[in-house]
Amino acid sequence: MEDKRYDPYTGYEIKDEDSTQEYHTQNDDPYRRYRYEDDHIEQPQQEQTSGIAIATMILGIIAVVCMVSCCCTPIAIITGIAAVICFAVTPKVRGTRGNKAKAGLICGIIGIIGSVILITVFVVNILLSSDFQNEMKEFNTHYDTYIDENDDSI
Repeated sequence: MEDKRYDPYTGYEIKDEDSTQEYHTQNDDPYRRYRYEDDHIEQPQQEQTSGIAIATMILGIIAVVCMVSCCCTPIAIITGIAAVICFAVTPKVRGTRGNKAKAGLICGIIGIIGSVILITVFVVNILLSSDFQNEMKEFNTHYDTYIDENDDSI
């Protein structure tokens, strides 16, 4: 029975009978450090991430953090929109955008929607508060008396 041999760099099983194979580096592909000369072992290629995809992720995270802090909801809306725009211009690699760009898009959308909901709840609470209602009644009475005093119709 033959013992199985494994590549020391990748951990994949070596299926070739020849044990005198040598390793070498490829200058054209920096992500694949070593391979066999006859290419019996395929190494998984690392995904390249563009700078725009990373910017999308960072902007999306900033949008969510600003939304959660409640005092920076306009900033959350702006950075969320910027994350969506960056996702739209992120180049596709092998027919799809990277996971970092997708995460940034999701965080940006969450930041925009959450901020709009928080602003809406805040405005509705102010409009329905009893203090605001009392101030509006007082304003209306003062406005009506002002109109009645300054009515110049003959």
